[in-house]
Amino acid sequence: MRGVVRTVSMLCLLVLVVPDLFSQGVYWESAITSRATSKPRTDRFNYMPKMLKTVSEEDGQIMIIRLDREVMVMVDPAKKEYWQMTFVEMEQFAEGAGAAMDAQMAEMKKQLAELPEEQRKMAEKMLGGRMGSSAVGKIEVKNTGETRSISGFSCTKYLVTLEGAEATAVWATKDVKEFEVMRRDMEELGKRMEAMLPPSMKGTQGTLSGVDGFPIQTEREDGWKSTVTKIEQRSTPAGEFEIPAGYKKVSSPMMGGGEVDK
Repeated sequence: MRGVVRTVSMLCLLVLVVPDLFSQGVYWESAITSRATSKPRTDRFNYMPKMLKTVSEEDGQIMIIRLDREVMVMVDPAKKEYWQMTFVEMEQFAEGAGAAMDAQMAEMKKQLAELPEEQRKMAEKMLGGRMGSSAVGKIEVKNTGETRSISGFSCTKYLVTLEGAEATAVWATKDVKEFEVMRRDMEELGKRMEAMLPPSMKGTQGTLSGVDGFPIQTEREDGWKSTVTKIEQRSTPAGEFEIPAGYKKVSSPMMGGGEVDK
């Protein structure tokens, strides 16, 4: 589940530039690093109209997004299993999870109110001020004007802040002409996939459209960084966006997991 949210969070950054007509797709590779890893891993992305496939080098998991069918599929090659959810199901799950989180927060506030004042203040301090609304705070995107060459592309730095604090730095380029054809699909994908994000990240989609260009490098304040190392125009066979033959269908971990009837 962590991998799903991580990938979705990254996909929600790809909502940029100008649309055009096209006949081919786009392929790119990203090197992912974090404070917890000793060396980068490479994730691979294949895009064709209304279809997106990502392959994680970390665990081999494959995510297939079909905008034409409004469905997301997660494939586990090691186990030869897959699960899928429609966009409507994901939105319903997110609504339920949000309601459960609100209920837990209300119960926590009730318990804190019953503590002696000194203990209550200490507990609130440990929670880092997260006892307020679960809604996302004020998000802003600023073009810093700073430029740098990354992976051979001329990039401009955009700073994303949350309540005035730096949250993410995005280095974007206008040199990737192939990406211009993806905007409509990426806008639709971002809006639908945002339903899977935690409540604290709701509302980021529209703001991140202020990043003008393809994000070559994205770095979060927690040390996580993604750098595009390769990108090219490439047609991907339609079969690559289908469930592999012979794989067993299981229920989504959001729904409890386990084998289901085909």
